[in-house]
Amino acid sequence: MSKLDVTVEVSKESYELAQGVVKFVGALKLALADGFQLGADLPEIVSAAFADLVPAVNGIGDMPAEYKEDPQAFLTAFMLAGGELYKVFQPK
Repeated sequence: MSKLDVTVEVSKESYELAQGVVKFVGALKLALADGFQLGADLPEIVSAAFADLVPAVNGIGDMPAEYKEDPQAFLTAFMLAGGELYKVFQPK
């Protein structure tokens, strides 16, 4: 299969939020891979939430304006994240 590298424009805040969610879901999946163990997993999950989601949520107030200005760039950010989430759940 042939592949191409392409450049796309995305909205900044929506992209950062979408990528933060992808990183958090990956960390969550990793932490819960051996079942939920409160003492071991909870600190990892909380740490990942602060590391991946909090910075991404800081710009959430700008997202309605981003959508209004360029809906395609806004949605592209989330579509790219959808592909990344697919990779997270595929067996290695």
